[in-house]
Amino acid sequence: MKKTAIVLGIFLLSVFSCKLNAQATFTVDNFSDEYFGKIHLDSKGFEEYSNFVSSNVGWVAIFDKKTNRQLIRVDASGLHVSLHKGKALANIEELPYGEQSIIKYADYNFDGKKDFALMDGRDGCYGGSSFQIYLATDNGFEFSSEFSYLTKGNCYVSVDHANKQIHTGTKGSCCWHLDETYVVENNLPVLIKSVESDSRNSSTMYVERSFVNGKIAVTKISFDDEDDVFYSFEFSNKKKMRLLGKGGNLLYIFTDKDGTVELLTRDDAKFRYSKKENVLRFENGKTTYAITADGIIVTTPGKKFDMKAVPATRKGSLAHILENKFWNVSIE
Repeated sequence: MKKTAIVLGIFLLSVFSCKLNAQATFTVDNFSDEYFGKIHLDSKGFEEYSNFVSSNVGWVAIFDKKTNRQLIRVDASGLHVSLHKGKALANIEELPYGEQSIIKYADYNFDGKKDFALMDGRDGCYGGSSFQIYLATDNGFEFSSEFSYLTKGNCYVSVDHANKQIHTGTKGSCCWHLDETYVVENNLPVLIKSVESDSRNSSTMYVERSFVNGKIAVTKISFDDEDDVFYSFEFSNKKKMRLLGKGGNLLYIFTDKDGTVELLTRDDAKFRYSKKENVLRFENGKTTYAITADGIIVTTPGKKFDMKAVPATRKGSLAHILENKFWNVSIE
């Protein structure tokens, strides 16, 4: 009996030891006639299943087929390798939330040469894959921090070769999404458009921004309905002011007759509401805005403008502020 127990103990110890030291290396050879890749999963946090293996740490590398020389190596964390008949494959991209290969070989900067995207961790949205991108040059491959940054915090990065654009997208829970479009200029990704949709209350607000030289040029705003707008009015020139709540914050929106935004406050804008005066105030730089029952009083250094609303266009009430606990509104 004692001998059996000793043998069983040795057996269990050996199994436990093997599991502790388990690791795996996969050769990836389905993407190029010139290169092949290797994915190594270390023993730390190593887990093995029928259709995938994972590890807390490892590395990803690219080799030259003729010389077997290592060209690129990226240390990685949170590796999850899906297996297809026991093999790891490159260039699988089921966007936005499906399988993504550890190694991607594609043209990211639209110069006609294929580049590498190698997974380095889980810095995408909700712990999704993030990548280091190496651009092809006449002298090999060069790391690009700018292209790699696009994979951080986003749920997907999609390359549109037909239009020579890169599309990214991220989200916050179910109800907030941000999609961005980039072009490539001087071998760098340049943001040209973003579309933000916010459904954190009963209606959805869409904010579309166009960018020139990295700065917002035009902002358009629209709603599927205006249930979240609790106070609004228009002016004789068809410009419109709206107050609404989103995600616990009060927003001020001022648009022209075409819906182009002239002023949209940020989430961190601070408002002050006077119950006695029934006036809402906030600052934008050195300019103070006072929203009243009659319109808007705009005060700049040295000047004051009293913008009267068209009474028939007024909807809702400023006093609605008292019925809500907006994080960025103080009551006086």
